[in-house]
Amino acid sequence: MDSEISFKKQFLDINFDEFLFENNNDLINSNEFYIQYKTEYLSKTQGNFIKYSNLMKTFQNMTNNYLIKNNKYSYTFVDKNEYNRLNKELKSVLIEQRELYNNFMNYIQFLNSK
Repeated sequence: MDSEISFKKQFLDINFDEFLFENNNDLINSNEFYIQYKTEYLSKTQGNFIKYSNLMKTFQNMTNNYLIKNNKYSYTFVDKNEYNRLNKELKSVLIEQRELYNNFMNYIQFLNSK
């Protein structure tokens, strides 16, 4: 759950408009130069967040592989191939999202340089 909050805080809960407001940039209201790109970023990020959340739930279920009840231990064996696959998918979602974020921030900086 903490990782999902971190994902949202890092990639979604950002006031991108503020970066343009700070520079009195008129392009903030431009659908052609800003709004469509912001909408696309938020849409893709929301999709990545859903994918990330689902993968994290599965990953966490795999890491909680034992249960203690009345001093009895119950273990569930984890398929290492599935575990590694999930781990790689989580990493690829984060890499994709970081690239998306960096590209969008660079675009905002480009707009502010005009």
